[in-house]
Amino acid sequence: MIARAMRVPTRDVRRTLCCALAAAACVTLAPAHPASAERRHFAARRCAEPFEDAIAFVPLHGYPFQALPSADGCWIYVSLLSENLDYSPDGIAVLRRERDRVSLVRLVPTDLQPTGMVLTHDGALLVEANGDSVLFLDTARMQSGEGDAVLGKISDGTGAGSVYVNCTRDDGWLFVSDEYAQSITVIDLVRARRGGFRPDAIVGKIPVGRAPIALTFSPDERFLYTTSQLAGKDWGWSAVCFPEGVTPPPPAPTNPAGAVIVIDVERAKWDPSNAVVARAPAACNPVRLALSREGDVAFVTARGSNALLAFATDRLVADSTQAPFASVPVGTAPVGVAVGRARGREVVVVANSNRFFSTGAETLSVIDADRVAAGARAVIGHIPAGEFPRELHVLDDRRELVVTNFLSETIEFVDLERLSLGRGRRWSGPQGAASAGAPAEGTDLNDDGGALRCARSLRARRVRRLSASWERARDLGRARQRRPPRAERVVLDSGGGAGIRAPPPGRPARLMHTLQHHERKLAR
Repeated sequence: MIARAMRVPTRDVRRTLCCALAAAACVTLAPAHPASAERRHFAARRCAEPFEDAIAFVPLHGYPFQALPSADGCWIYVSLLSENLDYSPDGIAVLRRERDRVSLVRLVPTDLQPTGMVLTHDGALLVEANGDSVLFLDTARMQSGEGDAVLGKISDGTGAGSVYVNCTRDDGWLFVSDEYAQSITVIDLVRARRGGFRPDAIVGKIPVGRAPIALTFSPDERFLYTTSQLAGKDWGWSAVCFPEGVTPPPPAPTNPAGAVIVIDVERAKWDPSNAVVARAPAACNPVRLALSREGDVAFVTARGSNALLAFATDRLVADSTQAPFASVPVGTAPVGVAVGRARGREVVVVANSNRFFSTGAETLSVIDADRVAAGARAVIGHIPAGEFPRELHVLDDRRELVVTNFLSETIEFVDLERLSLGRGRRWSGPQGAASAGAPAEGTDLNDDGGALRCARSLRARRVRRLSASWERARDLGRARQRRPPRAERVVLDSGGGAGIRAPPPGRPARLMHTLQHHERKLAR
């Protein structure tokens, strides 16, 4: 398919990502209570309507790992790592979406480092990977704030490193990627729910390579595809990859390639140790995997190779040595990947995270799914993102994309159908990123100066936030010194749920240290 040329913006003022992030966008993140039962039907009809702008950013107070919308799009659950555990706990932010307004309802505290999540298909249960365990949460309680939302948890073992989860369409079986244990844990989800989430619901573990992450079912759920960043040591694969994030790199490759691994889902239910049916080399550090609409192509982000790989799924099982039939060069250290629809064609969107050396805003690469064999020519455009775009999720209509910008502390909504994409250029169309302000007319996002200004703007916003946190902590400490200790604590709550507590005395010094660190970087 011939790529369309990018159209020139026609608005008087060109909108850019830099100001969209710095001004925190037009989308309002405001305190809100859950809608009453009388309003739910009305809200459900309008909550999934497109935003006013094709790209909109929503600021958060924490680092978002994954954003997971409900089936109707009215609720968004965000696994959030706190900026400062003394000030705010890790947890899951519950957001309410209504028209072009996204409201923070509450933060549900969890164990440390919540990461990947999945909703059961009945919408009643949210399952979240949480380090050494898997947490199970009641979505109705998360929305209403009534009762303890955490129903239970199952441990994967000390040091397992649970990072991703997925469940079968019938909500019968749960699969968990244990990044450090080099395995996929299989859980009988029906038994877990009936038995109060006891460890005996674990059926067993599927041995895979090192650092497994992705968990993607084939359309018929016959197979489960996963990625391992490095081949197992006992596989005998030769070293072809350099270690990530090491400067300067070693003189020769030290790591083997990663792999795409195919698992027989039915066999995994009763014989997980022998459920792997195929594994294929997948360049350096493959991390995420998404399937085409028909399920005949698996798109894999190879973070260490700065590439998107394409595998024919039928050949993966028939020939485990099969190499990808296409490799598309993208940005630095790609992580998230999703398949959607833009301008009537299927596209693959890749999050260029630059996670090891990021200094500011990054981009999302947009690739024509039908032209991946053309390599770099398949790239039809770039979408502005924040710092370290991590996870991508496409809604059921396949036109709206939700992005977590980890270091920018934002989630981003992208209406793919409204983008004007042209190969090799960054998108900045007439319906640009939502922004409360705009740069001077004629600003070029593709020049080095623009990137530097954007990075400095992001850093300045972080400094302002840290400065405000330090001032709050300082004032709180002074107030406590002036009065006797009290049992109550200051709670910065946004809707009646679990609050974000202010830091105890002595914490301002830590905040000031962090503030000074960012100010020094801003001065460079």
